[in-house]
Amino acid sequence: MLPVVVLVDDSKEQLEIHKKLLEDKYSVVCCESGLQAILYIEESAPAVVLLDIEMPHMDGFKTLERIRQTKDRMGIPIIGLTGQNTKSSVLKFIARGGDGYLIKPVKPDKLISTIEKFINHEDMVTHDKNILIVDDDLSSLRITQGYLKDLYNVTTMCSGVLAMEYLSKHKPDLIILDYKMSPYTGISLFNMVHKMDGLEDVPIVFVTGVKDKDIIMECTVLQPAGIFLKPVSKLELITKIRDIFSERAAKAEESIPDGWGMF
Repeated sequence: MLPVVVLVDDSKEQLEIHKKLLEDKYSVVCCESGLQAILYIEESAPAVVLLDIEMPHMDGFKTLERIRQTKDRMGIPIIGLTGQNTKSSVLKFIARGGDGYLIKPVKPDKLISTIEKFINHEDMVTHDKNILIVDDDLSSLRITQGYLKDLYNVTTMCSGVLAMEYLSKHKPDLIILDYKMSPYTGISLFNMVHKMDGLEDVPIVFVTGVKDKDIIMECTVLQPAGIFLKPVSKLELITKIRDIFSERAAKAEESIPDGWGMF
């Protein structure tokens, strides 16, 4: 059975264009309004939703919120489609739970590759990895947890103090760390973690809502595994984490002497 992709757009022309690009690889369902999409998704769980942001009556933002409120449908990947290449519109979509976005007109290879990345996330599920998320912004904490909970074992802490207590007893495989916290800032926590016995090599990814060049540079100097500006894109975050684990696994294999384990 082919994965189901839902296209939501008030433009019949756009629906037809995107359907033709996808129908050889996916089962495509077209919805001409946000309400129509919501009614379909309440009954069926598609693999991915492509949602036009600019629609009359119920726009993409309201449709996204309604889908995220639907029981057992919160984890469906939803990609925004917009003809307005404005940063504020994109950030608003991601902040409300969108997983990514594409700017119209979308190149065919970009459309297909983006959908494939989300559908192939099932191949990335690996509950043998433990991720600690530290953020005193509870809304941001819940969003990031929602991105990762189906792929990894996720522990959340809403303060640096609680995080340090947790880290004194546990070693996660990766830490996602908010830059702006108190009493420990993300940078001070970063330095403390890497001075703890056994945690020196734990990769740390910074997230920050502070869009300041000096702050970004301050984080960069520490050479973290990654830096993301809030709101974080689900696809970009998951892809980065996958790459971090893949690189570490490759380095571990390279460090094994020739003939190791052979009898």
